[in-house]
Amino acid sequence: MNSAQAKELSHLALIPVANGTRLVPPSSLYVRLRDDLSPFAFELPTALVGRSNTLQELGMEAAPSAADLISFLKVPYLSSGHSRAGRRASTVLDMQVLT
Repeated sequence: MNSAQAKELSHLALIPVANGTRLVPPSSLYVRLRDDLSPFAFELPTALVGRSNTLQELGMEAAPSAADLISFLKVPYLSSGHSRAGRRASTVLDMQVLT
């Protein structure tokens, strides 16, 4: 796959996470997370470890950077018309402790 194709695919929700209950883009995946950062970021599912090189080409990182954590706070999160404000507030507090 060339870099233009990888860039185009990096933001498409293609990767099953949370026991297959939701799809996220490769750019929302990380090889390892110290804490649960859903709905912003997800750890690479064990079933996809063999595809980690391809997923890294598509935007998966080893761990979220400080800039990633800040960007999570800037994105309003709505799913299926329901606000996840409670979970978001909890995750924001967790992220403040991490930084």
